Amino acid sequence: MKNGLYKVSFKTQLGEGSGVVVLDNGKIRGGDSRMFYTGTYNESASTFAGAVVTAKHSDAAGAPSIFGLEGGVHMCLKGRSTDTSVEMTGMAREAPGVTFEAKLTLLSET
Repeated sequence: MKNGLYKVSFKTQLGEGSGVVVLDNGKIRGGDSRMFYTGTYNESASTFAGAVVTAKHSDAAGAPSIFGLEGGVHMCLKGRSTDTSVEMTGMAREAPGVTFEAKLTLLSET
């Protein structure tokens, strides 16, 4: 994967959303209109693995996160990557039974 700014589209069985993330030498940083994300990742032979923590930066009255929670979560992610995209799935320990799916698409290299 290339270091850069990526569009992220994500969903669970409770909702969907989109935002942006920066992948930079094993670090993940990003956000959307309600949450911000930080974490780490590694890639080897087109296999992607990561750990991300989300936290709320803005209130959205009556709109819980895609995990059905008001606050952030700790996610473990895994998937397949190319030079310019990643498709992944994951789970959040705070929301057992809720499956997370996401796709990252490169917008701009850093």
